[in-house]
Amino acid sequence: MPASQVSLDRDLDPSSLLGQTLVCEVIEIDRGRRRCILSRRRVEEGERSHALQESIGKLHTDMILKGKVTRIESFGAFVDLGNGLEGLLHVSNISRRRVENPADVLAPGQQVEVKVLEIKDGGRRIGLGMKQLEPDPWDQVHSSYPANRQVSGTVTRVMDFGAFVELEPGLEGLLHVSQLGTERVRRPSDTLQQGEQITVRIVSVDPGARRIALSRLDPRGALIGSEDAVDADVIEEALAKPDSGSLGTNLGSLFKKAMQQGEQGSDDGQ
Repeated sequence: MPASQVSLDRDLDPSSLLGQTLVCEVIEIDRGRRRCILSRRRVEEGERSHALQESIGKLHTDMILKGKVTRIESFGAFVDLGNGLEGLLHVSNISRRRVENPADVLAPGQQVEVKVLEIKDGGRRIGLGMKQLEPDPWDQVHSSYPANRQVSGTVTRVMDFGAFVELEPGLEGLLHVSQLGTERVRRPSDTLQQGEQITVRIVSVDPGARRIALSRLDPRGALIGSEDAVDADVIEEALAKPDSGSLGTNLGSLFKKAMQQGEQGSDDGQ
């Protein structure tokens, strides 16, 4: 039995098999030279193939399994599921939170729990997911983020048309360039940076399309956190409670300022 036919395990020391009874396959017989060549490796290959087919037969989508990360690529990670099964955990299915580099959250040898998403080519291609085992924030998005609520978030990406803001892991909204400020903004990168914490207002929520529209302007069009926005809030509170007495602010001057701003806006539009 040649060394190459001893085992599928290339690191196995053939001397460790001395005295053992082995099941082998005859791969060549040369009667003239009185030679018979055997292979234990082919037997192991057949056993592995049988075990693999048996494992594939038991596999189905939505099954939750435990496995070990074997290698990491830019597009995801490969996970050993045991019994010869290996699946791909695509980068988009690692976490509800956006993952740019799988190596930032996974490492070779790491034990993970995954969900089977798809089985293709007779089990040769198995798609896996981890984020599917996490709660989906979109299920409660309407109650958590109603229109006009002001919330804090983190800028995750700055594009030419605006910026994406993460409100919580797995939940991002779009802050369009037209909603960045009272003045016209040509390049969002001039006013925002990735990783920056900002306060935004929820404009609209579309759970079906998984879209949230954001603004840095309050309902009156003033920049959130600015003096104009604060004045507008005081006016709204005063109108809602006309008999509440003094609010510590000259309400008349606030109304006058608001009217002047409105007249100025009308003159500009003519």
